[in-house]
Amino acid sequence: MRKCSMCKLLYLESEFSRDKSRKDGLSLSCKHCERERNAKSYQKNLEANRMRRREYAASHKAEASERSRKHYLANREACLRRAKAYHASDPERWKEYQRDWTKANREKRNIVERRWRAKNPEIYRQHLANQKANRRGAPGKVSPKEWQLIKQIYEFTCPSCGLSEPQIKLQRDHIIPVKLGGLNVFGNIQPLCGDCNRKKSNTIKKFEPIKNEIRGSETDSGKV
Repeated sequence: MRKCSMCKLLYLESEFSRDKSRKDGLSLSCKHCERERNAKSYQKNLEANRMRRREYAASHKAEASERSRKHYLANREACLRRAKAYHASDPERWKEYQRDWTKANREKRNIVERRWRAKNPEIYRQHLANQKANRRGAPGKVSPKEWQLIKQIYEFTCPSCGLSEPQIKLQRDHIIPVKLGGLNVFGNIQPLCGDCNRKKSNTIKKFEPIKNEIRGSETDSGKV
C-alpha cells in the first residue's frame, strides 16, 4: 500500500503513475488526484493549451490524424455522444465553425458532399424535397424513414394508376397542396407517380392504398 501526498489516502501501488525521477519509480500523488490537478491546470490556461494543441496538430498532422482515427474507431459511440452534447451546448459557435471550415475547405467539402450523395441518393432526394416544400411556404419535414413507411403503407404502388415501383418512380404528393396551405408533414403526404402527380396538380385528393388489386377510392376533392 502507498499513501497519496495530496488526499492522504492509502492505495495499491497500481493506483500511482510511473515516475522515473523517483527512487521507487512511482509518483507521490495517486492517479485520481493527478487527473484532478491536471484538469484544473488545463482549465486555468484553457486558451494557451488549445493553441498549443493546435500547433502540435499542425506540425504533426499525419501522426495526429492517425491517432484520432484509431481513437474514434475504438470509442465510436462515446465520441458521437460527446460530439452531440458539445454541439447542443453551443449551437451558434458550432454553426460558425462549420461556415468558417467550409469557406477554407470549399473543394474538400464539395468532394465529401459528392461522395455522400452518391452513397445516399434517396436520403439526398428527400432532403431536396423538404427544402423545396419549405421554400414554397410549407413548414415541416418528412424524414427518409417516414417516406419509406408511407410507401410501405401504399405497398410501393401509385394509388391513382395502380403502377408499382420499379416500373414507376413514386414522388411525394401533398394531399392538401402547398399552394392551399398544406403542411410538409407525414399526415399530408401520399405517394404518386410523376404523371398522376402532375394530373392531380393543385387539387385536394386523398387516395387510399390499393388492396388486392382493387383501386383505392378518392375522397373529397377541390380544384383551384
